[in-house]
Amino acid sequence: MKRAKLWHHFSDEIKPLPVHTQIGRAMTLDEKLRIAKTAEMKPEWQSARLAMVLALNTTMRGYEIKALRWYDVDFLAGTVTVRRSKTEAGQRVIPLNEDALSAIRELYRRASAIGGTQPDHNVFPACENGRFDPTSTQKSWRSAWRSLRKAAGIGAVRCVALPRPPAPRNYGVS
Repeated sequence: MKRAKLWHHFSDEIKPLPVHTQIGRAMTLDEKLRIAKTAEMKPEWQSARLAMVLALNTTMRGYEIKALRWYDVDFLAGTVTVRRSKTEAGQRVIPLNEDALSAIRELYRRASAIGGTQPDHNVFPACENGRFDPTSTQKSWRSAWRSLRKAAGIGAVRCVALPRPPAPRNYGVS
């Protein structure tokens, strides 16, 4: 509209969208290790820790992780399927590296203990007053994440993966 020199017709009625500049920063490797070590102190921090491991190793968003059900996990292929995402392109099959697969196995052991391993049960079940409901999705781990960060001495951060160095290539030379 500005290029066409027509913006002045609308500028009084249209307010620009707010620009959010403070979105946090990515965690350093040291901070990730401190979070993982601190999370071992309290059982209520385990879901936040496991969600962090999945986020760091799979590119999944928080709500995609919360929406996971056991039928989305393929233990034999070592993958998870994201069925609910922000866009159609976000629906994808994600290969799990060893860290992510280990987190999924730990979540499965926890689910087994509460009888929550049916295919339609949630990987992250709701928990109210210490009672798990595998048929309902966990709403948030915000409180656990905040107290975990505080206990680890870490300020506001985003849970994003640091780039990994490329795997060494074998060009047929031994």
